[in-house]
Amino acid sequence: MVDTRRPIAVDPFSGNGSTRRVAPAPPAPSGARLGHEVITECHPHGWIAWMLLHLARTWSVLEARERQGAFHPGTSATLRPFAAGFAADEPELAEAVHILLAMCDLPEAIQPVEIATACSRLSDWASAHAQPQTSLHFAELAAAADPDSAERAYRAGRENRTVGEWARATAWFRRATRLARIAGDERAFAIAHLGWGTLEHNLGNVAEAEHHFLKGGRAAFRARQRALAGTAHHDLLAVMITTGRFDRAIPHALRAISLYPRGHFRIPHLAFDVGALWLQMGHCSTALYLFEKIVSMFQEPGERLLAHAALARCTAVVHDRVRFERLAERVLEWVAEMPSQTAAALLHLACGAHCFGQHSRAEQLARQATEAAAREGNRSVLLAATALQARLTARAEPEVDHVPPPDSPVDEITQLVLRKFERRNKRRTVPGSVL
Repeated sequence: MVDTRRPIAVDPFSGNGSTRRVAPAPPAPSGARLGHEVITECHPHGWIAWMLLHLARTWSVLEARERQGAFHPGTSATLRPFAAGFAADEPELAEAVHILLAMCDLPEAIQPVEIATACSRLSDWASAHAQPQTSLHFAELAAAADPDSAERAYRAGRENRTVGEWARATAWFRRATRLARIAGDERAFAIAHLGWGTLEHNLGNVAEAEHHFLKGGRAAFRARQRALAGTAHHDLLAVMITTGRFDRAIPHALRAISLYPRGHFRIPHLAFDVGALWLQMGHCSTALYLFEKIVSMFQEPGERLLAHAALARCTAVVHDRVRFERLAERVLEWVAEMPSQTAAALLHLACGAHCFGQHSRAEQLARQATEAAAREGNRSVLLAATALQARLTARAEPEVDHVPPPDSPVDEITQLVLRKFERRNKRRTVPGSVL
């Protein structure tokens, strides 16, 4: 019997942290491209969003003694009608817009934390409205205005990671970990390392990713943050799947199931990753059963695409050609609409086509997956797609379904994660995304 009720009393992570000098914040980007990104994304309020960002950045680079009289006396009067329309359409931004307009009138009286708070709200709003570049620029400005905040530095790193600015994301994550260490904030330290680890994992640097996930997990245990500790185990599960260490993946899956509270937003993702583990281990029927239960929960375009592509691959392994073709058609329609995050989905379809002996189709999909992975900087998918191309060239046998042995915990773990998933849908207590 698998025991998932172990208390979070003993830290299963081992090692020691280090303290180093705080890394400087990356210099803020500038120029016409930045303005074009914000104006384009925020239509019909792009111009006022860009002006608020531009003015706040101007304020942030000035010394306190230089701020008095920094803006033309008529600036706020000129902007106010446009700002009023912006706030009327987006009421949750009214206070943030008011603060940034007040900055124009009395720049010497506004406190940096007020600017940081206003910019954070604008960043959150942009992120919720699928405006990643706008969210990024306001998040970086918030971190610059409040330079001692590990949380704001982390948020800047996360937004850079979202748009593929790997070097800038790394710089912000490094800064966030140092600020959290100096402040003695174990929770912020854990979040920063887990975010950094996700970046490294996306880049295929699995050893670095594992290092950061372990450091984040240790900090989460020290802070007695069960959900964050669950996140660390969940992330380590993904690393073990990527590196083929399936025997080590199962304990991480069990700990993540145990530690995530009811209602946690990552429970559907955990269920998907458990299914991905079974798929990689060859237990495709079990993975299919699990994916069928959870696939409808994924509505974000990238997650929906990947979930349906994995489901399609499972139907191919069990030789359900009608379902595979129907799912593949839908997945390819979504791929055509998305500029990124398509490599893994194309790889799943290539594997599915291989199961039906469609070598030309599988080779084409594998080639597309390789090209997409190279564009997206997804090294793990790039390696897997390259390996599949080699198998197709060698006319190797496709993957087949393997029934788990009688003493295997596969079925029991599947039921455990499904129960957690079903309870989550009845009681959602942890909204939104932290990492």
